[in-house]
Amino acid sequence: MKKRGSKKKRKRRTVSKTSSPKSSTRTISKYLGKQIAIIEEHASKGEIKAAAETAAKGLEEFPNSPEMLAVCGYVQEMAGNHADARQCHLAALKIDPDNIQALFHFVRFLIRQGRWAESIPYLDKLKELKPSNHWVYLALGTAHMHLNNLAMAKRLIEKSISLNDKDQRAWVNLGNTLRMMRDFNGAEKALKKAFFMRQDKDVLISLSSLYTDMGQYEQGIKYAEKVLSLKEDLSADTLKASAYPYMKTGLYDKAEQIYRLALAKNPSHAESAFGLASALLVQGRLKEGWPLYRARFNVMQQWLDGPWPVWNGENISGKTLYICAEQGAGDTIQFVRFVPILKKMGAKIIFSCQPPLGRLLSCLSDYAELLPQKEIDVRNVNADFQTALLELPYLLGIDEVSHIPSDCPYLSINSDIINRWKELTKKHRGSINVGLVWAGNPKHINDHNRSIKLSMLVPLCNIPGIRLFSLQIGAASSQLKDCSDLNVVDLTHEIKDFADTAGLIESLDLVVSVDTATAHLAGALGKPVIILIPFSPDWRWFLDREDSPWYPSAHLLRQPAPGDWEPVIEKLVEMVSNWGNYSDNFLQDS
Repeated sequence: MKKRGSKKKRKRRTVSKTSSPKSSTRTISKYLGKQIAIIEEHASKGEIKAAAETAAKGLEEFPNSPEMLAVCGYVQEMAGNHADARQCHLAALKIDPDNIQALFHFVRFLIRQGRWAESIPYLDKLKELKPSNHWVYLALGTAHMHLNNLAMAKRLIEKSISLNDKDQRAWVNLGNTLRMMRDFNGAEKALKKAFFMRQDKDVLISLSSLYTDMGQYEQGIKYAEKVLSLKEDLSADTLKASAYPYMKTGLYDKAEQIYRLALAKNPSHAESAFGLASALLVQGRLKEGWPLYRARFNVMQQWLDGPWPVWNGENISGKTLYICAEQGAGDTIQFVRFVPILKKMGAKIIFSCQPPLGRLLSCLSDYAELLPQKEIDVRNVNADFQTALLELPYLLGIDEVSHIPSDCPYLSINSDIINRWKELTKKHRGSINVGLVWAGNPKHINDHNRSIKLSMLVPLCNIPGIRLFSLQIGAASSQLKDCSDLNVVDLTHEIKDFADTAGLIESLDLVVSVDTATAHLAGALGKPVIILIPFSPDWRWFLDREDSPWYPSAHLLRQPAPGDWEPVIEKLVEMVSNWGNYSDNFLQDS
């Protein structure tokens, strides 16, 4: 026990004069490291207030330390202040772009935010600085996986495994990447490797998705149910993923329930909101679905980049609205129908579209000024507001299926283009001339479900007088040489853009297509089109109907069960064989 009156000086937790930057950089560095360790210890225990207070004091002492700024960014993120966290991280890297600690903190922040595209240049920098760090390769590969750069993702994750084959996350993500590449055997091997390491929720949910994509739906649901029965607290990410087999088997009520659980767990979870939107929209519940569908911007890593305010549906008369196309060409063709409506509301429209659609959409020049997307500097464009194309039905209050504007055709092409294609097809024509599209973009996440093999359409060649024309663009067109029995006329080498595709369509009697941009184009032109729809359809085709509220000239043939195309092809052959009867109905409906 101390005697009363004894005085013992307490050590002050500050840098003494003898340890100033001028006298001892090493001492300051040691003190800085100690302060950062204290902050991280508070954060690891969930003591956010204490961590924030210590971080604030540390930042006062070391305002130009990238390490201190980086850890302050981490604390701000934990406190829910994401904008402040981002500011701290960027300030750290502005001081020292090669600071490894600051780079690690920032990429982890971006990954937790799901900003995969933004993380890539910083992960590339880390790869240069830490070429033997397996986590860097795994994170970079995972980022490319999320952006659908699958070949790159595979190489990077395999490199991570070569550096450390004991990390289960690497095997899981390799399996997920191979599944997305449709290498189901390789995916199963990788996921089984992960399964034998540890039977946790990540590998179980990945196996659920794999078996669902393989068409083994009972297995897919079995693994999803295993995840949902776990006693541990499931994250929104895990819950969202467990809804996948239910969506693919048409169990939308169950999928909706799971998505809502995920959003109760994390109301800002974009992928769950996007999944719920799809479940609602496919059922025609537009009023509930449109607001949630806005989550696609975060899911697809695409945001409005113009300098103008976002249009939220206020009076647009006398104002200039910049609209940017989004997603694929089919989406643009489908939703461009709303542009004339805005013109009638008194708005001046500037529409930025994909360059291959430029000639086709020139027919809208009375309604909008067209600009080639990604070939313009938006800073040189004068506008009052901006929005994305697929926002328009929500902003215009299209809250019921019956309210969808379906006046077709709403696209047309120059007569010179039509005449050119009529001349090109003249010597090949039969009594019924049918354009074929059997496959979509192989990078589309659902392409393995929506696309078919050309060989499945061989029964069409038995129809008397039929003449088949290829409308197929891309790698799948190579299937023509293996299907000589169909005797398909292939003039696609003459197609330069969608205007040419439209010209060819206009010279035919009928289009038969899987769910692709060409199907939308035929519908927008008012051309009879039979669309082959998978059991679990894209939301825009809705459920349990053979017609389309988007395109009166379309007839939908749906799989009766997942993966079952045989009855669809049988019905297709019947319709085309009796086209004289069906065509009258098409023309009457449209």
